[in-house]
Amino acid sequence: MTIDIHALDSSNPLKDNETTLSDTTEQNKMESPIPEKEPYHLPESPSTMQIVDALLKSPESVVNLIKSGHQKTLFILLWVFILCHAIYGLIVGSFSGDVQWFAAPIKIVGGVTLSALLCYPSLYIFGCLSGANITPSQALSLLFGGLTLTSILLLGFAPVAFIFTFSIKTVSFMGIVHLLIAAISIYFGLRYIVMGLTRMKSRQDSKLITTWCVILILTMLQMTTTLRPIIGESDVLLTHEKRFFVEHWLNVLKRK
Repeated sequence: MTIDIHALDSSNPLKDNETTLSDTTEQNKMESPIPEKEPYHLPESPSTMQIVDALLKSPESVVNLIKSGHQKTLFILLWVFILCHAIYGLIVGSFSGDVQWFAAPIKIVGGVTLSALLCYPSLYIFGCLSGANITPSQALSLLFGGLTLTSILLLGFAPVAFIFTFSIKTVSFMGIVHLLIAAISIYFGLRYIVMGLTRMKSRQDSKLITTWCVILILTMLQMTTTLRPIIGESDVLLTHEKRFFVEHWLNVLKRK
């Protein structure tokens, strides 16, 4: 009498159950969704470092804080914005030294602040026209929230700018370095503002907000020329000569 081993194996219910269980487990692993990131919650009275941390990790939580009407948020954003821009201004001023040690930080902080205030009314108007449910105070907090995020990134790039400052002597090349750093930083700041307006029911594809972003960038670029010199040496703190920023850059490149 012979026993068919293959027949016994095929009729073994335990083996079939193990195979089915293994297949089910593998299928569940493949089909299981990726766990979502836990939302970042700010306390009712966040500290300065908590707001800075939230701007980097979860900027939506700062927008929610602004929407809730938290009064201290704007003041925290303002002083972080001023501090970070002033520190980066010291790096810019160290390229030429002397009077630029204090002139560059003052010009950078003052120029960015003045540019923001000049563009603030149009931000509120364009935000309302794009459908955002926003108040003037919320628009101001949103604006300086984006500029604060920009200043934090500038501070992060400060060591890179510091290395170039003490390794090259060409003003035009140093200006290009600072422009690239500023461009990367302001991109994330503008993205924060656009995101904030979107969460306040602004139309995400609104061309008005894009137009405002271009206006802010052009205003800041012109302000750097108006407050010149910021990089390099000069006999005067401010020049009275009126010049478009593109024309000024071309003249600097020709000289160097």
